[in-house]
Amino acid sequence: MSEEMPEEMPEEMPEEMPEEMPEEVPEEVPEEVPEEVPEDALDVDRLNALMREMTDPRDWRRVQVFREIRRFPKHLIEASFRRVRQAAGPDALQGDYITDPLQRALFARPTSDFITDFARPPEAVPADFALAVVLTPGYEHLFSTFLRSLRAFGGVPDATLLVFAIDAPDLGFSAEELTALNVRVIPGRGLAPFGASIKGVLYGAWRFTDARYLILCDLDTLVVGSLEGLRATVANLSRSSVAGVQALAPANPLLASAAEDRGANDTVGAAVRSQGAPDSDVELVTGRADLVDRPYLFNGGFVAGHREAMEAVGRQIAAWNPLAVLWAEGGFAWFAEEVLLTLAIHAVADPVFLSRRYNLFSHNDAPETWFHSEMTPKGLRLSYQGQPAVLLHFMSNLAGTDKSPRLMLPKMYEQIMEGYALHGGEGI
Repeated sequence: MSEEMPEEMPEEMPEEMPEEMPEEVPEEVPEEVPEEVPEDALDVDRLNALMREMTDPRDWRRVQVFREIRRFPKHLIEASFRRVRQAAGPDALQGDYITDPLQRALFARPTSDFITDFARPPEAVPADFALAVVLTPGYEHLFSTFLRSLRAFGGVPDATLLVFAIDAPDLGFSAEELTALNVRVIPGRGLAPFGASIKGVLYGAWRFTDARYLILCDLDTLVVGSLEGLRATVANLSRSSVAGVQALAPANPLLASAAEDRGANDTVGAAVRSQGAPDSDVELVTGRADLVDRPYLFNGGFVAGHREAMEAVGRQIAAWNPLAVLWAEGGFAWFAEEVLLTLAIHAVADPVFLSRRYNLFSHNDAPETWFHSEMTPKGLRLSYQGQPAVLLHFMSNLAGTDKSPRLMLPKMYEQIMEGYALHGGEGI
């Protein structure tokens, strides 16, 4: 899951919601397919106005607006997006600038020199292995702890860390320090409201590196063991494979049904319905009804593969635009970008499931995610089913269901990192 969730989660609705929801906003989106607007009643001006409202910073409002947008024919939605959204930023998709597959941010078009010739420490060799993270203002503390854990325990000093820094966050390190740590900062300008969908930036990471293998990570993770074994695992994958750890498909804590039966989230369609959206959205976005019944795949906090496979997935998501962009923004409140990742992998790649030790969830009550921690003479040891843990995944803020109330604050995250470092985390 992404670190971009709201700082507090009231028991019944997101922080951005007013204390009383407007009467026209139902608590849940009906699961049935919404009726399409009759051709003789089409109001293109209304659709254009709705398209402009999709930039509203409030998650719940974008979800409400998309409910109405999805009633229009797909060709009109696409035309309205081009007319309204792309006209508002004519340099966003052309010239010297590029954007990620979900159009979350704008970047300078990388040159070959940018990709291959940036300064590295004298002792470093060109990396065949790169990690990528995205950082926005307000989450700098997560970057600091992630970077320190990577360099302290990751065991891959030659691996490049790509940091997509959106809207000038304060990284807290000098340029010299970042170079010495083999960090490459890629500045960008946000094009859409921040939220979990900002992770879509990473689906275009392949454009900015010549590394053969890529790992996409959430910043609310800690590296607690060596990544060397993971490097070898990814290197042995086929060039069409994308690997990750099986997700407990995203459950919406506002919907009681999502908390009742985790098993109902085994398919993409069931996961979408658990978020209060109709599973017909899958065909609306992708044009493929068969993807509705495919298995739900990976938690988006850790995904790995050959650069070629990552490129294929990113290009597929971009090919579904503009519906993919709109759905990431308003299909439902959280983690639509993770569902899009699953859909794209099913469409163009081969999924490979890895052990949960590569993405252990610190915030879940499901027994299959539990891990073991113990203090040894060498320090703190974390393991899963007897194997050393590699990544420990927090959520920068989490409020669970009534059955599993949890709240993981960023300060707690940092304290755990500090404690781990002080005890000389053993790793692998």
